[in-house]
Amino acid sequence: MNRKLYWAEIIFAVIGFLFYSGATIGGLRFVLPLGPVNLLLRYGLLVGSFILLLLRWRGTLFTLQKSLLIWLLIGLMFASLIWSINPQETFTQLRADLLPMMLFSLYFASRFSLDEQLEVVSMALGAGLLMSIFCAVVVPSVGVHPAGSAFAGAWKGVYIEKNGFGAISVLTANVLFLKAIFAKKHYFRAWFPFGLAMLAVLRSTSKTSLALSFVTLLIIFSIYHFKWQGKRTILISDILILIVGGVITYAISQFDNVFGSLSGRTDVWSFALHRLGEDYFWFGFGKGAFFNTPAIMESFRFEYQYMVNHAHNGYLETLLDIGFVGVIIFLICFVLIYSKSFQLAYKADRPSELFPITLLNFLLLQNLSESYLTYRANIVWVLFVSTCLSVNKYTFIKSKIAASRRSDYNTST
Repeated sequence: MNRKLYWAEIIFAVIGFLFYSGATIGGLRFVLPLGPVNLLLRYGLLVGSFILLLLRWRGTLFTLQKSLLIWLLIGLMFASLIWSINPQETFTQLRADLLPMMLFSLYFASRFSLDEQLEVVSMALGAGLLMSIFCAVVVPSVGVHPAGSAFAGAWKGVYIEKNGFGAISVLTANVLFLKAIFAKKHYFRAWFPFGLAMLAVLRSTSKTSLALSFVTLLIIFSIYHFKWQGKRTILISDILILIVGGVITYAISQFDNVFGSLSGRTDVWSFALHRLGEDYFWFGFGKGAFFNTPAIMESFRFEYQYMVNHAHNGYLETLLDIGFVGVIIFLICFVLIYSKSFQLAYKADRPSELFPITLLNFLLLQNLSESYLTYRANIVWVLFVSTCLSVNKYTFIKSKIAASRRSDYNTST
């Protein structure tokens, strides 16, 4: 019975990640009414996570208290309802997006070990990859952008459009590469899925995704190759690749954007920063309010002759949502968890110990050109929250075990 329950929870978690990656929304919209399915999955995950957290309340409380800073950040998002310029939209996003993600992230971090988390995420991303390839090859009307469209011929798989598909394919390639380089046997079974993920990146025709895949895979390989050879060596190589890779990814994204011009994203950025001014600089406009306030969007359309629905930069999106105070809390949280993840990666002897820093590097670079932090419901935010909680829990347990061993050793001598 316990084994059946365990696998039921694995399936529940996989469905959760498929939903938050956009695979279920993009794929099912052609065969089922999207509204009811979306509601069922969204609130099914919320209720399911809440019940499972209650059933293991001790583990929930233990995990909950291991990363108070992330809860401060999430608390600020909920508090933004107080000063939001569009309270109705902010309330909707808090209820429909942030709350379900928060509970699911806490459940995932408290229920599964890092080893299990890597397996669950790779299963979910792998399933999305296979469904996407099937749709692109067998049902191109679903999986490929049609002739005459802006992205004609580009694969989008079960996702809404090719840029989202490219980003998820990069994350999939990162996770599968991580597992492949640690493989001791069955090399074809380890490397073939990674090859499919890279094919998906190429067929998305997203130059940003291609550059991002190169940079993030190089970082993983660098950390794996240089581990145990000195923290300074790994740290310097990691930082250099991040800086150079960030510049390259940013530059390429300017040529590979949905507006087809160099100024596409920078139009949005300059407009948003100008609007922040002094009044909204410290605490922002409220969660999800800026791009859903008609007066602001009409002003943008009047000035630039087109419309947008997000900032095309995760850090700017966060600044618009919860202001400079929120961004500072996020950066402190990120730096602290990156430091712990780096220490974990330095001594890694299995792929799960490189998993957190792999996710953080992807998040850091991907959000230079797209909004994958606080924008709506998305897999990157779920993974960031669960990584913060999991790494803190993992390092705490390891330190307790190490202290116990030292105590036993001292007693015996």
